[in-house]
Amino acid sequence: MSSYYFSLFLDQVLAYLLMSASSAAASRNDLWVSRFSQDAFNRKITSSVWLSFLAFIALAASSLISTANLFSMV
Repeated sequence: MSSYYFSLFLDQVLAYLLMSASSAAASRNDLWVSRFSQDAFNRKITSSVWLSFLAFIALAASSLISTANLFSMV
């Protein structure tokens, strides 16, 4: 039972860290574009931010599965 708590805890922590890192990268990219205009570097940052948001969706699904596993044991 404690492994389900641990799995849910890690899913939540990793999802939070990924979301905060993605939002920080997105805001810095916006600042970079406003100062230096759009270039190839900005397009790479934008695509990596989108991929990290997709990874967050996958982690959110994993968190839902962990929650379902935890509550099915209770």
